[in-house]
Amino acid sequence: APSGSCAGMLRRHLPGLFAGDDAGWRERAERLAGRTFELTSFLVDVCGADAAGRALASAAAPPDGVRRVTYHDSCSGLRELGVREQPRRLLAGLAGLDLVEMPDREACCGFGGTFCVKYPGISGRMVGEKVENVAATGADAVLAGDLGCLLNIAGRLGREGRPIRAFHVAEVLAGTADRGIGEPAGGMGRRNGGTDPASSARDHGRDNGNDGGEGEGGGGGRGAQRFATSASGRARASGAATGDPGPESPPDPASGARSARAGAGRRASEETDR
Repeated sequence: APSGSCAGMLRRHLPGLFAGDDAGWRERAERLAGRTFELTSFLVDVCGADAAGRALASAAAPPDGVRRVTYHDSCSGLRELGVREQPRRLLAGLAGLDLVEMPDREACCGFGGTFCVKYPGISGRMVGEKVENVAATGADAVLAGDLGCLLNIAGRLGREGRPIRAFHVAEVLAGTADRGIGEPAGGMGRRNGGTDPASSARDHGRDNGNDGGEGEGGGGGRGAQRFATSASGRARASGAATGDPGPESPPDPASGARSARAGAGRRASEETDR
């Protein structure tokens, strides 16, 4: 899975959801968990770094104009799955790419799903510090393995007018990195002043009089609840006004988890039946 949070859910948490159910379902969940890997971990730990490097050599390429990058470790990938050196080993084999580590590289970016809505002041400070650390490297772009982190970081970079792009590491390894996270077609400058899910939540709280401190706004209580139902509508309206549909709105975490559990159960059942 090209996501530490998704892979972490399946590998570390899915079997526990069936603890009180039929032993057969628990066994199926454990088998699925054992076959689930974060993408860079699979390439390095299962396929082998050398073999993966040879396979990627003909395709992997940095985006146009990007030569110096830094890497953000997502909490789920790093702390739940131990994904730390795997993406760096793969990126080290890319010609023309210089990987520079940021200060405090393992610090959380402050997204954390609904954490940014419940604790907007804390979240805003955390992503602000993360962006400062990214900028300190002089990098052209920041890479990561989780889109939640990338949306948060890219949104803050854009709001501060920083000319630093954001890409998923899979795009770079596949040689398909063209448009950065939050970038409509047409160039880098149009992202400046853009809005990411976390900052939308913080601003929505401020608009409703919930000051979260440090200029980031609040977002708790009714303001946070209204944000959850109105964010997708605002995104569609913004896309219609600019002619750019933009990225799809992030799914609801609870419904996503339910869908993952249901889908995993169906696949496990089908494999057992075969």
